[in-house]
Amino acid sequence: MRSNKLIFITPILLIASGLSFYLFTHVGNTVTTLLPSHNPDSYIIDATYHRMNKNGELYTQLKAEYVQHTPHQNTTRLHNPILDIYSEDSHWHIHSSHARSENELDSIYLWNNVVIERDKTSIDTPLTATTESLLVFPHNQLVETNNTVTIEQPGLKVSGKGLLGNLKHGKLKILKHLQSTLTPVN
Repeated sequence: MRSNKLIFITPILLIASGLSFYLFTHVGNTVTTLLPSHNPDSYIIDATYHRMNKNGELYTQLKAEYVQHTPHQNTTRLHNPILDIYSEDSHWHIHSSHARSENELDSIYLWNNVVIERDKTSIDTPLTATTESLLVFPHNQLVETNNTVTIEQPGLKVSGKGLLGNLKHGKLKILKHLQSTLTPVN
């Protein structure tokens, strides 16, 4: 009687053991590879990214002292980033202490001592704008913030809350609470 029970239970135990082993080795790996990690998967020191337009001309360059990528939400963190945006008429420099980007630099959020500078050209005067945080859309050459912004040009200083900017057309617009100071140009 015991040998009949043993003959009946042994195959069931072998099948259960084999199935458990299979599930443990194969299904566990699939689940862990599908879930993105919160830990960084790569980093770069002294990184430079270039983006070219359809004609092969440089229109965006991003440099950073340190770049770290995390697969979770496809997030890239940058330390001391410098973003250069080139348009037909202007060259803009945007830098800060920190930045974060998601989805391969489609948008870049900069914070802590953000400075926007436009070089002097034959058409435009030099311009410097400062704020605490800024959202940049490099492909569209747009910038925006809800924070206080100060814009300075030779002989003019303007401050206010909020900013919308189209760098391609060289326009920065303060949204509200505008204060300005005019100083004579020597």
